[in-house]
Amino acid sequence: MPLLFVIFPKEQRGTAMGIFGLVIAFSPAIGPSLSGWIIDHYQWNVLFEILLPIVLFVLIAAYFILRNVTESTSPKFDMLSIILSSLGFGGLLYGFSITGTAGWGSYSFILTIIGALIVLVWFIILQLILERPILEFRIFQYKVFSLAMTLVAIIFIVFIGGMTMLPIYTQKMLGYSALESGLMLMHGGIVMGILSPVAGRIYDRVGPKWLSICGLGIGNKCPGTPVYTVSSIGKHNFKPFIVEFITQSLECLIYLFDSELPRSA
Repeated sequence: MPLLFVIFPKEQRGTAMGIFGLVIAFSPAIGPSLSGWIIDHYQWNVLFEILLPIVLFVLIAAYFILRNVTESTSPKFDMLSIILSSLGFGGLLYGFSITGTAGWGSYSFILTIIGALIVLVWFIILQLILERPILEFRIFQYKVFSLAMTLVAIIFIVFIGGMTMLPIYTQKMLGYSALESGLMLMHGGIVMGILSPVAGRIYDRVGPKWLSICGLGIGNKCPGTPVYTVSSIGKHNFKPFIVEFITQSLECLIYLFDSELPRSA
């Protein structure tokens, strides 16, 4: 994604990101349905056996086909930064992942989170000191960028959370098959894929302000919608979920890029 900002001029970034979003958006449309069919007919480990040759093929093809579009440099590899980021972010991920078994008040959760936060603070301070950091935290001094990243984080927490939890609910509680749960996710992915290029062109014409307002308005049309969606789904009534997932997909068509940042950032 950052390469698109380097290759395309500012007035064409929306269109480029729209085409990029077209590819990304179709993954929740095709992936869950195809994976559901495979799981219903074969064992779950077949998914990984299928992916391995595909990944190897893509790596080999990328090595021979893709060409470098930026100036090559030889930055210093800071091993301490890599270690701190791995321990910090990995600790947070591990800490929240054990809450289901250990509980929120367990010593293992509390100590893991505290330790991860301490390491992350150390990591951030180190990045602010280094001349060539692996993560540039100074960029958050620009209010537009900070606001954009906050909104994007909230949107994707809601979007990915619903994408992850509701299929589990439909399979475990309502008895749907893996294929049926995957098909329920298809509608939102298709809508997002179709409208991604459209949203990109709108961004090039009018900018991010009104596009963002419309996207947030659609996604937050009702504070209680996710609760209502889950409570309304039945064995023969899954339309509320389809409608909700489509509107969440429309919300993800918000384009808040770093075009507001100076080029030196």
